[in-house]
Amino acid sequence: MVTLLSLVFFSSCNKENDSFDASDIVGNWEIQRATLVSGGSEIDIDLSQTGMSLCFRFDDDGTGATWGTDISEESFAYSLDGNVLVVEQPLETLVFTVNALSGNEMSLSTSVTEDGVSMQMTFWLLRI
Repeated sequence: MVTLLSLVFFSSCNKENDSFDASDIVGNWEIQRATLVSGGSEIDIDLSQTGMSLCFRFDDDGTGATWGTDISEESFAYSLDGNVLVVEQPLETLVFTVNALSGNEMSLSTSVTEDGVSMQMTFWLLRI
């Protein structure tokens, strides 16, 4: 599951608009929960209860890295325009929608198709 989540990602005081500043995401984040929806089925994963971790670092220069349980650190470049977060990895570019972003919490969603199967994925991250 951590491998699937890492592949996708390389996919209180909430702002009520659709525009966020890139400086708002600078820092270290850990996925706490993920929801995967495909073909009418929904899977909710609480990573904080599994002993697995998947973390991300967004630097203020538009670069970052991901790491986690059984995952070596891998670098990426990113940009944030409004509520669209683009993560550029060496082998692929992923596009996320920033659903919510407060000082310590962020929610991202994306759609992916793998092996002909479409999935809608939503991630809830906590600043660490």
